[in-house]
Order: sequence, then structure tokens, then C-alpha cells
Amino acid sequence: MKSLIMGNFDPGPAFALLASILFLSSPVEAQSLPPAEQFDQQTRSCAAEKRIAVPDEFIASVSGVYKAVLPHGAPSFASWDQFSALFSDRIGPEGRLLYSECIARLITARAFNSVLRPRVCIQQYDLSGTPGGAEVIIGLDCDGITERVGPVQVAPLFVCGRLKSYEIQYDQKNGQPVSLRVIVSVGCVADRPPSEQGCVKDRGSCFAIKYKTSN
Repeated sequence: MKSLIMGNFDPGPAFALLASILFLSSPVEAQSLPPAEQFDQQTRSCAAEKRIAVPDEFIASVSGVYKAVLPHGAPSFASWDQFSALFSDRIGPEGRLLYSECIARLITARAFNSVLRPRVCIQQYDLSGTPGGAEVIIGLDCDGITERVGPVQVAPLFVCGRLKSYEIQYDQKNGQPVSLRVIVSVGCVADRPPSEQGCVKDRGSCFAIKYKTSN
């Protein structure tokens, strides 16, 4: 897995850009954001839990920037575009995962929840004849998912047989969610979901992909 940073991190360009973002962005209420120490601890814990390969030095740098902008409402952490602009010459696919899976949970979903649009995308796949132990990859076709803010969640609405696990897979180059990976524990003979909760009969097992966008 590729490292997020190559060489030594130079905070100079990031802080120079940071200054302009502070004056061009609309701040949010600082009291809705986590304290700097909590942000650092939870970001590190999240990265370790989700096995996101980012160096400790990078998280320390991100935490340092966050501490500096916290009194102003941390506008540079409000979206991926603003966040990535701070580290554009150093950030990689793992950096996008760190933002979407960890930082957005602490910042965006907490401070900007009132202005985000919840979305639900129904994805179906015919598991008929799929044996137990099989791995199935279901491509995602969800409107606006590439512009999501925060994490992507999966809720099985109807499954033929039984699943051992299911998870969203991300493109290793750009960090975008591209597919749903499921592992079957009990095989499916004939997949015929009921026509309810947005599922379409005869299209197979049904999953709700949940995420939020800013529009």
C-alpha cells in the first residue's frame, strides 16, 4: 500500500494557502467541532482501526493545521476540495480515505449535518445459484456518490441466503467508492426479493447505499 507522504512534510505552502482559505470561507460554529486533542486522538484511532496507511507525521501535520483553524471554525476542513488543497503536492489515495472515513466523521457530519442532503441508492444483484463461501462484487451506480461528504453506509434490505460480510470498496487511485463486496455464508437457490423498500422484484438481493452530499 502506498504511503501518503513522500519525503519530509513542509508545512509552509499549506499554511500559506490556509491563510487565504480562512478569509475566503464561511466559518462554522467552533463549539460544534471537537477539541484539537480529541481530533488528533480520534483521527489516529480511526486510521488504525480502518487500516489506512498514513504516516504518523502526516496526521500530526493535519492536527496542527486543525488546531490553528479551530478558533475560526475550521473552514478548510469543511469539504474534501478545501482539505486536499492544503496538501495537494503530498496527498494520495490513502489521504482521501483518511478524510472521508475519519476526518469527515469528526468534522463534516458533526458540524455541517444540517446543510447536507441525505441520499439513498438502491443496488440489486441476482444471487441465484451463488454457493456458500462465494465472493461477489457489485458495481455501484449511485447518483452523486462521487461528490459525497462523509462516509458511505450499506444496509441490506433483502438478501437471498445469508451473508458473512459486506463492505464498500474504494478505487485505490482516487479513493472513490466503486463497488460493494459481499461474502456469502449460506448459498442462494432462487433470488426473488419482495417489491418493497425501493427494491424491484426479480432483480435480486437488495441493498441500500446511504451517503450525504452538499446539494
